[in-house]
Amino acid sequence: MSTTAPGLSLTNTALLAGIAGFVDTATFVALHGVFAAHVTGNFVLIGAALALGTGGLIAKLATFPVFMISVVLTRHMARRWERPARKLLTAKLVLLAAFWLGTCYFGPFEQADSPELILVASLAVAAMAVQNGMMRIAFPSATPTTIMTGNTTGAMIDTADWMVGRLAPEGLGRLRRVGLVLLGFAGGCAAGAAALTWVGPMGLVLPVLATVWLLFRLP
Repeated sequence: MSTTAPGLSLTNTALLAGIAGFVDTATFVALHGVFAAHVTGNFVLIGAALALGTGGLIAKLATFPVFMISVVLTRHMARRWERPARKLLTAKLVLLAAFWLGTCYFGPFEQADSPELILVASLAVAAMAVQNGMMRIAFPSATPTTIMTGNTTGAMIDTADWMVGRLAPEGLGRLRRVGLVLLGFAGGCAAGAAALTWVGPMGLVLPVLATVWLLFRLP
């Protein structure tokens, strides 16, 4: 989790985390509380919807099969390709672009379980599933870019060891790497909220452009 992955610089890893944070915030705000990257967070929201009688139950339930099927397809596609990282990133780019255009065309979404919202949410979830799968398949030694709970836990353990002088030299590098990824994700969350507030759905083009930039950065 904490080492630098061959072919993926720390800057690019932090940018991937920023994209995930951006998309997660954008879907939560624009799609009635759907998480696209942290799909397990939808379990809590499903429970809240059942308890409080709020909408969005079908859309949140749909995230799980969409995510699982997308990861399975990602694995099968990666086996067929000689350089899977670039092609998986391209697949993610297509899905993100479709999510952006769908949100611009169908939004704002008044009904939490409308077919249009479920379609747009599924595109965002599929894009984040491809990113999750790409990290595990192409860059298994890299810091995770979508699951921040484990990153935060590891960073706090290293911080605690550093405070008492028991952090090994390699631990400082690990703490720096994880810290930058956490900052990237947090920055992406802030950017997603700002884009929707100040620009609206058109602002969702930013993660699309960031993914294009990453395509030129990958070897």
